[in-house]
Amino acid sequence: MGIGETMADMIAFPHLAVRAQDLRSIETVERKCRGLQELKYAEFKELFAVISATGLLPDELRLLTDSHAPKMVAREMVRIARLFSLVSMKTLQRLSYTHPLIFEGAQGVLIDEWHGFHPFTTWSTTTNANANVLLSEIMYPDVVTRLGVVRAYSTRHGPGPFPSESRELTMRLPDMHNGFGVWQRGFRVGWLDIPLTRYALAVSDGTDSLALTHLDRFASLSQKRVVRAYRVAKADLTEKEKSVMVTDKEQSNDDYLHIVSFRRKDILEDLGYQEMIGAILAKVTPVVEDIQCSEECFVDYVSELLFLPVDITSHGPTAFDKRERVQMQLAA
Repeated sequence: MGIGETMADMIAFPHLAVRAQDLRSIETVERKCRGLQELKYAEFKELFAVISATGLLPDELRLLTDSHAPKMVAREMVRIARLFSLVSMKTLQRLSYTHPLIFEGAQGVLIDEWHGFHPFTTWSTTTNANANVLLSEIMYPDVVTRLGVVRAYSTRHGPGPFPSESRELTMRLPDMHNGFGVWQRGFRVGWLDIPLTRYALAVSDGTDSLALTHLDRFASLSQKRVVRAYRVAKADLTEKEKSVMVTDKEQSNDDYLHIVSFRRKDILEDLGYQEMIGAILAKVTPVVEDIQCSEECFVDYVSELLFLPVDITSHGPTAFDKRERVQMQLAA
């Protein structure tokens, strides 16, 4: 994958980072690619003999040693860039007067660089924050609707805290688009985790309604559950850990806390806060509830638990499998 290494290099060597504006000039891209080649050659040259002897990674070795590689890569990057339009904010503003603008989150909120459970995160902001800033900068004139997309069950690709994980569900619900990868490892599945979904919504920078997806796959399960809360022994927690939790006092007692979510931190760059939530998640026991009602009842129940309307449901992979519940409710 290499995204983490790319971001680390961008921070350490910003003058070599290839940015969107550079893609207008093949000379600029080639110069930066050559600088990156020299940088990585120096970093890995002591391993070349070992890697060459194994016969592994021939393409990677060629990219670091072939003097023509920077030009080849630059040409390909510029060729791909010409398939798209690199536009200014003024262009985006003009489009907003006549066309709806759609921003799609690249990854889940729970691996956001600032709000995910460090260090098991991506290197970018996956909340609504960037879209909110863009819309503000162009003074977007219309109503903004922020839709939170949630599966009927929880998933995580690769390592990291996942209290609701179920090996049985992982086997029953394989994902054709998320197989095992050398870098990200396996795709994991668990029951819909209400406390973590509430936390994701709390840090999302605004969510107006929900789209509940994969209901067709959830319906195929003979046993259906959700994780309503977590239970954790008070003796296992520090006072600082207790301060980040949202608890149900009626369900808690002298020995145990009943956790229903976590608080959003005050300082965005405080990754220690995120590590602390991850440490807490390693101590909790999920409070699991069996679901014994119709699909429509389940959708309403999720809406009730997350304090937001479910406006869209998805029952398959195509656009024809999506249903707008708002229209159904108005018709009723």
